[in-house]
Amino acid sequence: MTYREANTEIALVPRRVVKRDLVAGVPRTAMPEYKIWSGMLARCYNDSVASYKRYGGRGITVCDRWRDDFKNFFDDLGPRPSSKHSIDRIDNDGPYEPGNCRWATSVEQAKNKSKGDKGSGYYWTDEDLETLKRMWGLFYSTAEIASVIGRTESTIRLRAFKLGLTRDASTTRLINKNKELAHVLREKGMDAFITAIATKQKQRDASEKTEAAKVAADRSSAIAEIMSLDLQRSEKMKRLRGQGVNLSEIGRMFWLTRERVRQIESKGWAKENKTGMGRKINKTNPEIRSRKIDRLCRAWNKASREARLMFITAAPLFLAENLSLEDVEDVCASKETA
Repeated sequence: MTYREANTEIALVPRRVVKRDLVAGVPRTAMPEYKIWSGMLARCYNDSVASYKRYGGRGITVCDRWRDDFKNFFDDLGPRPSSKHSIDRIDNDGPYEPGNCRWATSVEQAKNKSKGDKGSGYYWTDEDLETLKRMWGLFYSTAEIASVIGRTESTIRLRAFKLGLTRDASTTRLINKNKELAHVLREKGMDAFITAIATKQKQRDASEKTEAAKVAADRSSAIAEIMSLDLQRSEKMKRLRGQGVNLSEIGRMFWLTRERVRQIESKGWAKENKTGMGRKINKTNPEIRSRKIDRLCRAWNKASREARLMFITAAPLFLAENLSLEDVEDVCASKETA
């Protein structure tokens, strides 16, 4: 009960009941027991109080001795042991009277809650409570318990809390991960449940290992088939990438660095030009272009006749332009003379 609620209930107590004299040498309104006493009266006799329907509305009353004078209430119950204690009725369906009241903590009161009116949704039969305790101890989920008892999940959790029901968190996590094995725990016990989980894990590992071996075999077969094809290197790389082969593995297959494979891939796996066709000479810088031509001419002059013939045979550019060996020699000779 908050301070504001207590003050509100005090204001709602009939004036004829409130007396201003001292109790045990202390003004009664300054005593914490007085707020509890006035709240008790308000719950039982003032229908403007929110909790009236659970007290006065259920027929709960206060005995005449306590209702007439706070001093009698204080003399019978004594001072409150601590700030955590409040008044509690031993029989929740009985009145507030000396033989049925005590000071109790909130935990003690939670274990002594009323089951409610039989005609209301708050009522819990003994059978419902036993079912809740049994299913809670067997680690049934709140949804399963709610479907059996016919309550909402929040109501089940609240009632379990009030009854002080607990269960091991690690076991709950195991059941949530292995719901299909929960019946083993309920039928055969914890040891059988742990054994079933271990067996399931071994089967799962074996299945994953077999599946991984199958995938690796299929992948190796696909790679071998691609490597056996008569294709350009870039085309083979492209197909290997389609099979999920990473850049490092492709580099090892073709004796290339990973960065070089990445560069080829970034260009869209363009066809490689092994003969030099399409290779561009720098046209923007005449000096660089001239040096390249000079290097080619010096190499040509130093080459033997057989090497020159092999070069012409392997150079489609010369063949396409119908250049002869003598034409090439004349160009180089004129370059050297100049």
